[in-house]
Amino acid sequence: MKYLWLALLILILTIPQNSIAKTDCGDADANTWCAELSDDTIDGDTFCGDPSGACTSSDTVILLGGTRGDTTIQDFDGDGSYITITNQDVNPDSKVVIDQDGSHTWPLKISNCKYVDFRGNNDNDLSYGIYVNHDYDKVVQNAVQFTDDCDNIKFSYVEIDFDGNGSSVYGAGLAVATASESNSVIYDTFEIHHNYIHDTRTMAMYIGRNRPATEDDPYIANFSVHDNLLEDIGAYGITLKGVNSSSTYVNIYNNTIKVTGLVSGSSGDEWHGIGVQDFYGSTYANIYNNWIEKTRGPGFKIGYDDHQIYNNVIAGCGTENETEYGHGIYVYNTADGVDMYDNVIVDPTRYGIYADSNASYVNIMSRNIICGAGQGEWYQEGSDLFESLTPDNNIYDADCANIGFPTWSDDSDYSNDDFGSWKYGLTLSGGSPTSQQPCDGASSTDTISVTSSENANCRQSVKGADTCVTLYENLDTAFTTGQETTAHSFSSTTNCGATTIYVIKCEDYPGATDVSECLEITHDVAAAAGVPPQPAPGLIIGGGTIGIVGDGSLLIH
Repeated sequence: MKYLWLALLILILTIPQNSIAKTDCGDADANTWCAELSDDTIDGDTFCGDPSGACTSSDTVILLGGTRGDTTIQDFDGDGSYITITNQDVNPDSKVVIDQDGSHTWPLKISNCKYVDFRGNNDNDLSYGIYVNHDYDKVVQNAVQFTDDCDNIKFSYVEIDFDGNGSSVYGAGLAVATASESNSVIYDTFEIHHNYIHDTRTMAMYIGRNRPATEDDPYIANFSVHDNLLEDIGAYGITLKGVNSSSTYVNIYNNTIKVTGLVSGSSGDEWHGIGVQDFYGSTYANIYNNWIEKTRGPGFKIGYDDHQIYNNVIAGCGTENETEYGHGIYVYNTADGVDMYDNVIVDPTRYGIYADSNASYVNIMSRNIICGAGQGEWYQEGSDLFESLTPDNNIYDADCANIGFPTWSDDSDYSNDDFGSWKYGLTLSGGSPTSQQPCDGASSTDTISVTSSENANCRQSVKGADTCVTLYENLDTAFTTGQETTAHSFSSTTNCGATTIYVIKCEDYPGATDVSECLEITHDVAAAAGVPPQPAPGLIIGGGTIGIVGDGSLLIH
């Protein structure tokens, strides 16, 4: 009997620290694994299973709440489906705090991981359930470092606070790729979203490496950076570089960046809000729906080819009396093919848009508003910068009060301002026939009017199989619209006594990827001649609201 008890004691003592802890994790299906505060290295090859084993996409790793030191997440591979690593959901709330202890040059390192979803939103009571604090004095350091060829990564709902203690501190809040890897490596398919990075001594996000083709550093590809909040940044907000792909592009959208360049020592162009450079292959960047406010340098710093920049608000660039790079958008000398449209640029210290001497084919296409610029609308230093000659030209005024924004406070607090539909682009109106013939035969041919707030390419079909969810290119008949004062009319024949609904979609730029404006027009040809039928107000169509305006037409919001 004593040998049996001895064997049980040995078994208990040899159970690994990382084995499942059902009471802590609330695990009901034996696929949730707890990382204790003492676990400084969580290895996907051995962490899951009982007593140990490789983690798979059916596993979830829970970081227990409380304060831990430097932490490494390594060697996870979901093999096509994501492994979730997240914070603990417990009452009372307990945030995961990763507090650098000085044993490494980073508090959180994610190394050699594939198909990992690292997120801090497991507890609905916490906006950011994982907090990374970096205030240790090291010469080169990043608060969150991705290294050793990570692919298919999601990283979200993490707060990063990185100020450093000494003047020698240099590093990023979040960094992807390292100089120790070669250009045979590509960090492929990342989604970085809904994070809060603030009070950094240098940059907030440093994604990719400089000139990997010549410096033999790793590439990146297929990145999406969106819905992040970056505030009070020592150097710059987001830089994305070293992109190499023949089939994909990168998206930077819905980010809010407020106040950069708080720490002196960098050159003015490095105090930007968003920057892109060193693109290879046929890839490019879509930069849209971002709010950039009070950057010490330019709002955007743009290099290399074919980028699309649209629907951004850039306000108050060139703080601290920055006299060289305080532009709304700075296009530097490696750029070749940059299109800009539907942007609002207010109060830059220098130019709204500035292009270096060797930049080429920089197209300030249309519908940009630039106002309050210290030195003017735009300037080219011997470069190939031009405005498209279209009916919906750019608007410039030295005084933003003259633009007619819905709300303009004329102070330095831009959160009080409403820049209106220019941020969001196209609107449609219409809905009634402009003429109607008596229905005295088998059918009636009537003319229907549609008006858009700007030039647009449109398509329409009679509603049946086609609705507002039908892809734009699959609607039947193409036409174009003019601006607000010019209605486009098309004729349609409908059987007498019938009601016909027309589905109309428009795109505000050729090849637009997010055609969202859709209008349904209900036409009753049995109505009395010359009397337009009135559709019901407040009809919900395609995610927008269509309501009757004063003239009896429809307006989509």
